[in-house]
Amino acid sequence: MENATKALLIAGSVLIAIVLIAVGLKILNSTSGVTEQVESVSTTMEVSMFNSQYTQYEGNIKGTQLKFLLQKVLMNNKNSNKNIMIYLCDIDEFSNCTAYLTLESEINQTIAETKPEKTYSVSIKKYDEQGYVSEIWIDN
Repeated sequence: MENATKALLIAGSVLIAIVLIAVGLKILNSTSGVTEQVESVSTTMEVSMFNSQYTQYEGNIKGTQLKFLLQKVLMNNKNSNKNIMIYLCDIDEFSNCTAYLTLESEINQTIAETKPEKTYSVSIKKYDEQGYVSEIWIDN
């Protein structure tokens, strides 16, 4: 009888251990989805914060605001791997656009030539595959 009691205790212990392991795995699997969601929200917020620096300038702006925008692009292109291309276009000849890629000297020249009282039209034309602003077009 003693052996039967010990066998039942061992079998019960094994069953309890299996149940505890199953519950632990279930909890672990349910929290892994939460971690992925937190990472997704974090990435979305990062993209949104980056883009908001530039989307606030969309539309018709004065030359002083355009200078601030160009300086932000210049600093971003120096300090980040997310380069933004600037296109300057003649409003009468929309097909006549010059790309100022990421060249510091050309952006600085554009900043110097920008007239503070003049109105410019700014639009974001392209985003990269992660959703970051990659092209800004400026119509003179």
